Amino acid sequence: MATATSEDVVDDLLVDDDFDQSKLIQVWWTILKKSTDYDAWGQPVEAVEGYKQLSQEIPKRTRPDQTYFTDDQKKVLQKLVVCLELRSQALQNPQRSMEVTLDHLKRILSGLPSLFGITSIENEGKLIKNSSEAPASLVSLPPLPGQDQTKISLWIEKLGIKDAPQYIDSFITVAVKDAKGIDLNTPIDTPMSNHRDENYVYFGSEITIERPLECLPTGFAIFLEFRHYKPKKKTVSTKCWTFLERDEIKDGPVIAELYKKPTDCKRKSINLLTTKPLYLHAKLTLT
Repeated sequence: MATATSEDVVDDLLVDDDFDQSKLIQVWWTILKKSTDYDAWGQPVEAVEGYKQLSQEIPKRTRPDQTYFTDDQKKVLQKLVVCLELRSQALQNPQRSMEVTLDHLKRILSGLPSLFGITSIENEGKLIKNSSEAPASLVSLPPLPGQDQTKISLWIEKLGIKDAPQYIDSFITVAVKDAKGIDLNTPIDTPMSNHRDENYVYFGSEITIERPLECLPTGFAIFLEFRHYKPKKKTVSTKCWTFLERDEIKDGPVIAELYKKPTDCKRKSINLLTTKPLYLHAKLTLT
């Protein structure tokens, strides 16, 4: 007989006409409690498994079209997901700095119930509800790392390249990677270019980095790959790439050199694509 997962339990709760928000919080709280216990006991594999489970489940229930939580509750849960992802990365890569510590998650664990009108949760996960009808204040939750967050937006104007008209169905893939070349976000593709001239492929597209600047680790970089379709091979190929490091992440225009493929995510072997004055032109906005 198959064992029901926590996601199965959550799905059952969501189809119940008498849905009780507190039961859903109980499931998540219990997973977080077990994960922080594993973290404290020096069992990173088990801790990361729980943290990742929550960071995948919570976004499914906090989308803009979902009505299970208020907007304020969604914001806090979304911040919790960022903390879980950063803690998982720290446990999996001991060399990286720890933006989120075990103590941070323990404080979140103790403060989380009050956001949902729950005074406390026993170790076994039994809920004790707040007798007051007044909604819990967001102030009751301990401050999460990165509450003063800076959003990174990148307006990609054009890319200079020889024989630009030959590049069919071209686009740029934007990814954020740490110093070891590990993805810190889901890579994002711009829409395909619909305009080219002799030396430039035009995009006119804005990309917003999903993770705030304060939540990105030391040594990160934003990578941009120029990709296009090859009809004869029926495949998408990377022609060239570039990157922006932390000290280049500031408001204003960006003129970035282009490098030969393959993309070196560790930035150890970098060779210019051309000596001609052809660059990626963009604009960074921090808000």
